[in-house]
Amino acid sequence: MMMAMSVHELATNAAKYGALSSATGQVSIRWSLSEANLNIEWRESGGPAVAAPIHRGFGSQLLAQALDQFGGSVETTFEPTGLLCKMSVTVLEETQKITHGTTPTEFRHLSVNTGNGAIPVKLPPRH
Repeated sequence: MMMAMSVHELATNAAKYGALSSATGQVSIRWSLSEANLNIEWRESGGPAVAAPIHRGFGSQLLAQALDQFGGSVETTFEPTGLLCKMSVTVLEETQKITHGTTPTEFRHLSVNTGNGAIPVKLPPRH
């Protein structure tokens, strides 16, 4: 839910003021797993020129609070070519083996620790 709200906030702002408000604008979203972190990079380009805001708005506060509660962080950079937002959240990985008949199958799960339990995210088996 937290990541969905974060992406929704970024997309809404991109459509109103950023790259998606222009016919030539683009948004690139990249993600990676490194050690115990899920890293997401949101990069806007091709839209109107941007500048850092004078004060921290609702969207910036929402992103910081949403990620902070899960041990995450957010870094926004207002580059002349567009917004760059880097988000990181700590995840836990578990591997389970389930035997169906005679064939063992490995399932990987990532979960974000919420303090009140974990939110699981299923991943395909490693090959």
